Amino acid sequence: MKINIPEIFPVTCHTRHVGPGSTFVAIKGTQLDGHDFIQEALNRGATTIVTSHDVPDTRLALAQLSAQALDYPAKKLKIIGITGTKGKSTTTYLTEHILSSAGYKTALLSTIKNKILETWLPTELTTQQPDYLHVFFNECVKAGVEWVVMEVAAQAV
Repeated sequence: MKINIPEIFPVTCHTRHVGPGSTFVAIKGTQLDGHDFIQEALNRGATTIVTSHDVPDTRLALAQLSAQALDYPAKKLKIIGITGTKGKSTTTYLTEHILSSAGYKTALLSTIKNKILETWLPTELTTQQPDYLHVFFNECVKAGVEWVVMEVAAQAV
């Protein structure tokens, strides 16, 4: 089974993942303001724009809309989140290995790499944005994954 994370997300806060019919959530960050990218999102085919003028918490809206657009894939998985100061990656890898060795179909989200079954995928962050997470979880569901073990940055909690 070939597993890829699609380039286009149904709901996203990154213009690189916007395509025809996408919802773009403009989040004001510490370095960039998503409101400055609304025109680019529209040019890429976004049909819905969510701004801080529309909702009180755009980060929460991103999480909720992403989950809803993909029929709540996280609810169909058993998810273990590992956090802490030291040893998150090691503990994540060991936990996933134990579950996989016990015969479960597993996925992994870590600082180093992400994995669905035996397919390794690149990663950029310790804890991905909700739009990516729900797309990842959706791919896990399609692949028949039962357990997801994920490294979680303390600030993400």
